[in-house]
Parts: sequence; C-alpha cells; structure tokens
Amino acid sequence: MKNRSLFSQYFNSTRKLVIALGGLVCLFPNATLADDTEFETKIRPLLVDKCVRCHGLKKQSGGLRLDSGEALAKGGKNGLVVDLQSPKASRLLMAVHRESNIKAMPPDESLDSKEMASLEKWVSQGAKWPSMVPLLYGKNHWAFEPLATYPPPGGKNLVDHWIDQGLARKGLEPLAKASREVLLRRMAFDLIGLPPTLAEQERFHHLAKETWFTEAMEYYLAHPGYGVRWGRMWLDVVRYADTAGETADFPVPQAWRYRNWVIEAFRKDLPFNTFLQMQIAGDLRSQKGIISQHEMDEGIIATGYWAIARRFGYDVLADHYLTIEDAIDTLGKSVLGLGLACARCHDHKYDPISSKDYYSLYGILESTRFPMPGCEKRKDPVDLTSLASKESTDRLTKLEQDLGQLIKESVAESKTWTELLAKSTPMSKGIMPNRGEIKFPGITNATVEAGDLLLLSVLAGKDHGADSTQVEMKVNLVGNSGRKVQDLTEDFLKEALQNNKRPTSGWIPLDLSGSSKRMDTFQKDSLNTKGLHVWKYEGDVPSVFANTNPSTISFITVKQPKSSLGVHPGPNGPVGIGLPITESGMLSVETRLSDLDPGGTDGVIGEIRILPKGADLFVKVEKKVEQIAAIQKTIKDLKGEIPLVYAVSEGTPHDAQIQNRGDPKDRGDTVSRQNLTLLGGQKLLNPKQSGRMELAAWVTDKANPLTAKVYVNRLWQGHFGKGIVRTPNDFGLRGDLPSHPHLLDSMAKYFLDNGGSTKSIHRLILNSNAWQRSSFAPTDLVEMDPDNHWLARFPRLRLSAEEIRDSLLLVSNELDQSDGESHPFPNQASWGFTQHGPFRANYEHKKRSVFLMVQRIQRHPFLGLFDGADPNSSTASRQLTTAPPQALWYLNNPFVKERANYLIGKLPMEGFEVRMDRLCRLLLARKATLADLEDAPKTIDPEPWVAIIRIMMASNEFIYRD
Repeated sequence: MKNRSLFSQYFNSTRKLVIALGGLVCLFPNATLADDTEFETKIRPLLVDKCVRCHGLKKQSGGLRLDSGEALAKGGKNGLVVDLQSPKASRLLMAVHRESNIKAMPPDESLDSKEMASLEKWVSQGAKWPSMVPLLYGKNHWAFEPLATYPPPGGKNLVDHWIDQGLARKGLEPLAKASREVLLRRMAFDLIGLPPTLAEQERFHHLAKETWFTEAMEYYLAHPGYGVRWGRMWLDVVRYADTAGETADFPVPQAWRYRNWVIEAFRKDLPFNTFLQMQIAGDLRSQKGIISQHEMDEGIIATGYWAIARRFGYDVLADHYLTIEDAIDTLGKSVLGLGLACARCHDHKYDPISSKDYYSLYGILESTRFPMPGCEKRKDPVDLTSLASKESTDRLTKLEQDLGQLIKESVAESKTWTELLAKSTPMSKGIMPNRGEIKFPGITNATVEAGDLLLLSVLAGKDHGADSTQVEMKVNLVGNSGRKVQDLTEDFLKEALQNNKRPTSGWIPLDLSGSSKRMDTFQKDSLNTKGLHVWKYEGDVPSVFANTNPSTISFITVKQPKSSLGVHPGPNGPVGIGLPITESGMLSVETRLSDLDPGGTDGVIGEIRILPKGADLFVKVEKKVEQIAAIQKTIKDLKGEIPLVYAVSEGTPHDAQIQNRGDPKDRGDTVSRQNLTLLGGQKLLNPKQSGRMELAAWVTDKANPLTAKVYVNRLWQGHFGKGIVRTPNDFGLRGDLPSHPHLLDSMAKYFLDNGGSTKSIHRLILNSNAWQRSSFAPTDLVEMDPDNHWLARFPRLRLSAEEIRDSLLLVSNELDQSDGESHPFPNQASWGFTQHGPFRANYEHKKRSVFLMVQRIQRHPFLGLFDGADPNSSTASRQLTTAPPQALWYLNNPFVKERANYLIGKLPMEGFEVRMDRLCRLLLARKATLADLEDAPKTIDPEPWVAIIRIMMASNEFIYRD
C-alpha cells in the first residue's frame, strides 16, 4: 500500500511547450525543434499582427511579402530583406529599428523591446521557417491538405509502423508489453470507463494467451458501458448541459434525449458521417426518402446538437445572435477543429476564414428555429418539437382546425349576444339608495315566447364596495300548460342545500362583466361562515350568495337575514340572474331589492328586461364555450402524451447580413449561404431551405481534409491522454503541429475506408504495441522523453471524475448501469427563476455519472472538484489536476465512507489473506502482494477494514490507469 496514496504526491502543473515533427525541412537551413517552437510562439504572431496586412496575400507594399518562407527568401523590389551573412545588416531589422536611410516599419508604431529581441534572435539564427507552416494565412497548411496516401505497412500494425519510425529516429527503446492484469484494467477503463469486475477478471484470466485479448476487447466494445464512456467524450466537445445558461439558468428537461441519443449512437457504432449528418440536419432526413417514424424521431432528437447551444442574457430572444455564435463556434471546434467564432467581428487573423465565411454559416442557422427554454423575461418554453406519429399529428391538426373554427363561431355568437344585451331596454328599473330598499313596479302580462330570457341585472351604484343586496323575485307564467310559478329565493336555497354548481331549477346566475359567463364556481360555507353558500365565475365578485340558516348571519360588514338570497355586483359589471322562458304565454314579475350592507355611500341599480330569443342565444354561446374547452383539454392531453424534444426545426430561409465588428445593430452586406471557402465554397442547391442539409453534406464530404483528421485525433487522445495534435479543437495555424503527421493521415484514411466506424479505430489502436506497452519507465527513458511525446511507454493517466465516481459505486456493488432519463426538475408552473434567484439543484443517484444533472452556472460539487467538463464551452480535453481539496474530499466526504461500509459487507468472513486478496481484485484488478498482506488488518472487526478500504480507494493505484 506504500506510495499509493493520492495524499502522497502532487504533479507539477507546468506543461512544457513542445512542437515536434521529425525531419523538419526549412527554406533556411538547419531547422531544429527549438527553432520551430520559437517561430510558433513568438515570430508568427508578430508577423501576423504587425507585417502581413501590408506584406501579405492581399497587399504587397514594395513588392514584398512576409507571409511565407519562400517570399521572405525572395525579398522585394529593393532586394533581399534578410542577410544571412550579416544578419544585423538585414533590411528587415534596419526597418524595424527605424534607421534613417530605410523606410520605418511598421509605419504606425514601433515594436516593443520583447518583439524586437525575438525578431533579432530569429534573424541572427538564420530566419528559419518551418516547412509545416508554408503560408501564414492561406490554405497551404498541413491540416488543410488532402489526406496523404502512403504505402501499406506490410502486415505491421498501422499505428506501430509510424510510432516505431519516430522511436528509431530518436534512439528510444520501447518498453515491453504490460501484464494481462494491467492490460485488462486498461482496456476496461478505455472502452467502458469502469474497472473489470471480479467475474470479468475470472473469465479472461482463464482464456488462452492467444485469444483472451481479442475476446476481452470485443466483449467491452459490445458492453452498454462503451456508449457511456465514448458518448461522454462527444458530450464534452459539444458542451452538453441540462440547463440553458442564461442569467437565470432555466432547466431544459428535454435535453436528456439528445444525451441518450449520443450514447446509443456510439453503442451502435453509427457511421461517423451519419452521426454528424443526423446532428446537423436529422430533422430534414424525411425529404431524402421514405423513412420510418422511429427514424424520423431519431433524426429530430439528434439535432439537439444545435439546440443545446448556450442561451444568453435576461431575454434570450434579444441575445439570440450570441446563441448562433456559440453554435457556429461549436461546429467549428467539434467537427473541423477550427475557431470559426474569431471571424464574427473581422476576418480571422491566422486561419483562412473570412467574415463572409462566418456569415454564410450564420445565415444557415438564422434560418433555423431554435427552441426557447424559458428565461427571466419569457418564462414559458416555446418552439419545442413533438415526437408524434403521423396519426397523432393528423389528429392534432384536425383538432386545432376544429378549435379555430369553433373559436371563430363563438366570437361571432358572443358578439350577437353582447349586442342584444346592449340594445335591449329595461322593462322595469329602480334605484335603491344606501340603507334603503326598492320594490320594482313589476311586469304584468308581458307577452313572451319560448326561448326568450327574463333577466334581472343588479349594478353597482356610486361607490362600488359595500353594495351587497338582498334580492327577492317571483315569476308567474301563464301558458298553454297552465300557470307556472317560480320563486327565486326558494329555488336557490334548495340549490344551495344540494350543493349544485349549476342550478337545476332553470335560474342562471351570470357574471355580466365583459362577455356574459355563467357563475358555475360553487363555494360551500364561504368566508368560514357555516351555511353561507356562494356562486361566482372567478374572483370574489360578481357573486350570488345564499344564507341557508334559520337565523341571521354576519360576515365582514354584512348582516343577511335568515333563508335569503343576496348578490354583489362587480366594479366592472353587474350581477345577472336569468330565467329561460320555456313556453310562450303571458309573464308577470314581482321584484324587491334591499340593502344588506348599509355602510358607505353606495347604492345599487336594478333592471329587468326580456331578451327575445336571449335564452336560445345564450345556450348556443355557452355550448360553444363548452365545446372549445373540451377540445382544448383533448389537445392538451394529446400533447401531454407526445414527448417533447429540445431540437431545432426549419425557420424562414434567408441570407444574413454581416454584423460590422460583431454588432447586430450595425449591419453590412448580405452574404449568401454557402460552404466555407476553405472547403470549396459551394452555394446552396435549395435556397428555400435553411441550408443545414447541404452543410451536413459539406462537412462529411470525403474531400474535406479536416473532419476525419479531427475525429480520429480525438479517439487517439481518448486512449493516450493527448492527441497526435495536442490542440484537438484547433487544427489551424495557431494550433500545435502533429507529433506523427503520417500516422494521423493514415488513421484518418483507414477510418474512412472502414465506413467511418469508430470501433474500427479502437481495434486498430488496442492491437498496437504502442497501446499495450508498460507504463512503468526507467529514469533514463523519462529523462530522454519527459512528455512521452514518442510513446516509448504507455502514459499513466488519472481517471476522469466520472470514472472515479462510477468505480466507487461499482466496487461496492451499488452502481445502477441502466440508462438515466429525465431529471426531477420542479414543476414548470412554478418556474420563476431570475438573475438573483437562478435555478440551482443537485439530483444525486447511483447511475453512471454521465446521467447526473449538469448545470451551466453551477458546477456539480464532485464533477467540478475532479475536473469534469465545463458545459459553457467545448471541452477539447480534460485538464486533470491533483490538488489538496481532492484529498480532503476523500478524507471527509460521506460518499467514500458509505461505499466502504457497503463493500465491507461483501467481503468473505474467512482469513485476512482471503479478504485482502478479494479487496485487491475488486479495487485494483490484481492479486494481493506480500506488501498488501502486511498492511491487512489481522482482525474481522469492520472498523480497521473500512479504514483500509478508504485508503485503497484514495490510492494512486485506484485513481490512475496504468
């Protein structure tokens, strides 16, 4: 157990800048690795910033270009600018020193002392120009060249063919092959992100030497954890998160579908061109032919690649241009290895990407509709996409069409009703003063027809407030069937005692504010007053209320007599009580109003009118309202059954204008949507679409020199910790040079020749000697190649945050390896997040760590501590650290102790040697050594065993992959 603890050592985080390429050939002689590094870090930035704007591709003042070694050697109209025999006499240095007989350069400002010293040193050492940088600004850069084709390696593993050549040139002797135990653990972590289980160790330990490796490799490639491990790599690059990232960081409950799609795509080994095309334009695939509903759904989900772009500001719609910038930036880095966002404000200073190129892509994404997840200004999500079958979609379309027609009809009928009410003249009217009562003159023998409506209206007087009013009304109708008598108070008391929301006696309580609505909200024992029952539509007024008690009741300032009915008009409209006329005849009405609340200065106005065919019209209006409500509920229920996806869709196709200096308010020329000039500059075949379909084809075209190189470099990095190009997101002129350029091209071609199969690259790498070497190197080898640049040994790497957490759960037999889905976000109706009260949450579970909820403004406490990806921007590689807070986490966090306590119960009860061996197999995937047995507690008391388990879990051997 000695020297294994995380607490015992910390690594120096300083990284040496090494840019290496065997056999550099320069236009000026004797190029060295140091020369190349000096040029990359000091000379090229100086030339680009100070010289090439006047002496470059677009302008050649004095006939001089300084953007290539060839041009530098040629000089200008006044002759050579570099004198290799007498460097100090070089015209280049004389110009920057501003000597009197030479035109001063740069003309507007002098170089500072550091720049001057770097330039003098470079010229004095021969002004060496790296062959891998033939042109500072242009296509003639190694990454932009077509894939080179080399003779087959003659039966040798492709990887070893080129790695061994580099080792031989450097005089480095590679280490021997690692042991089976080490290789199995290395393979398990490389392919599934977990250590091998006891069952897996047992299975592959007993297989023959000739077959075990292949069988283990194919087992892990087919393991569900493979998609988790390598899907996480892609999610790092595309900066996946479960929140939007704007000021309040609103949740995105649907984002998980894209996460799971990525994981499943790796499991299926989806061809890489299909993998990219679906993410860029998967929702448009149905236009290429007949595909199944499942395939359509998968294509829609895949466009989460765009949808998960970060949102910005208080109002994400106002700052949408920043979301498009983020999406373009991620496309450039994740697929092409280029920093496209640099061209938003001006032509790229280093790479051949112009502002026109940038806005040609901008137009494609501005023609695309992005979902809005909600933000502080606009709470509700909009433009989410439904995963609906054709049957569901057709049904939904039909329902929405029916709803539209019903609403149209309802508006017309409501208008007719409102006009009828407005034009009608009261047949009887009275004004009741404060503290008084009024008995209407009444209606005697009025002629009515079936379908008419008798309407009593009670309006607020001078001062709305204390205008609760008792109403009494008796109606006599003499028709063909004889005399029918109805008493308003008696009928409503019966309704109240029976808790009827809708009175069955025929009376209709109405809210006459705005468009008339039936009061069908019923409250029993309102205001905590037993026997006080209220009808209303919404709010407290207008309302109708009944005292069903055999005695007077008091509430607020009202005293209501026993067994009586009252009304309270609203400030914007009266209370109405209507009675439909059921048969033609002669109608007589007696009515009395009296004040129930004599306080204040108010009074009420009472009106009685007969609306011809008013009952028929009101019923018609009400039926439409009920039909509308029913269809709206059906639509809501149907949409609730259809999963929503955080995906993009087609918007309004158009070309974008250049935003001068990146300011969306300062628009310049319109730029047509097309491919990057660097990749061919093809224009859209169908300008009536966004252009995403063609963009998908452009970036996956085999003639595109970047996509395959960038991707296989990521796969290489996933196995060896560093890419062949150590700037995985930048293959441009500011990026690192490849350590093994021939290997990079050969692997990219191998990848394309194998149908874009990711697993084919894993097989190629794992079967190489380079991957199977030991990581325990002698001191002299480390001194000769401290950064392991040439791979004479396998790099020893710390596990990622996810691998540490998942391993702790696995070894304690608690890891749930089923896929995670949605997170338990709060109900959307409660979302009121703000900049000062943003969404914050942490949902723990025991599934794989890739399924943890990832926020943009708040790091997950564990993933943040152990260097998890930053979801705010593309993570090209994890910058793994070893820091004291990590050791403190192991010492103090209950998570480790809980795992140790779970594990102790799984150990055999027999002797300490058996227990210790089981622990070593579980935690370290190897047998116990004599040193392990010496450290083992000589007791079955659980406490010291829990302590030793925690020490082993914190050991370098556990958290590093050898």
